Amino acid sequence: MMINTHSPFIFVANNLAIDFVNTCVQKNGAPFELLNSEMDFLSWAHQAGFSLSVEVPEVDLQRSYQFRQALKTLFTAKADHQPLPSKALELLNSYLKNAPIQQQLVQTSHQLSLQPLNSVLSFDQLLGDIAYRASQVLVSSAKQPIRKCASDQCILLFLDISKAKKRRWCSMEICGNRAKAATFYQTGKAQQENTQQ
Repeated sequence: MMINTHSPFIFVANNLAIDFVNTCVQKNGAPFELLNSEMDFLSWAHQAGFSLSVEVPEVDLQRSYQFRQALKTLFTAKADHQPLPSKALELLNSYLKNAPIQQQLVQTSHQLSLQPLNSVLSFDQLLGDIAYRASQVLVSSAKQPIRKCASDQCILLFLDISKAKKRRWCSMEICGNRAKAATFYQTGKAQQENTQQ
């Protein structure tokens, strides 16, 4: 879970494809876009840990918005235990063909990790990598369910990797503490009203 107070981007979903969907948040009851420019997109990609080619073609924000919406549709259907919409699945598959899935084992300080063979990605490969991560979530079992934040004021999704599978909030720092504070306030208010009667 990564929340950077100097960045508008939130990495709380336990999956970068879901974090990509979470680049459209809710602010004052309405959707709020975090990817407003090519630089925003590149900044998100960098913070997500992607290395992009110097020759990255101009980021096509409209394509990334359409892809993000298709992913949200698929993740929401999966979270609601509904069939995956065929048009959104078709769009995911069109990006999946660009996924840089060739891997290599890399050893760093007594640890082995599986990393992409080609770690420097083009724009299409980046979307392909996101499509690959999304497809892994979609084919996974209910052991790691996709959930919606329990807050009415939040539209973020996350992969619940907790042992008990009872995670409710996108993040305790964002929505969990806000909910606790609201509950504490309402409890205190009710107690005060009861003592005045």
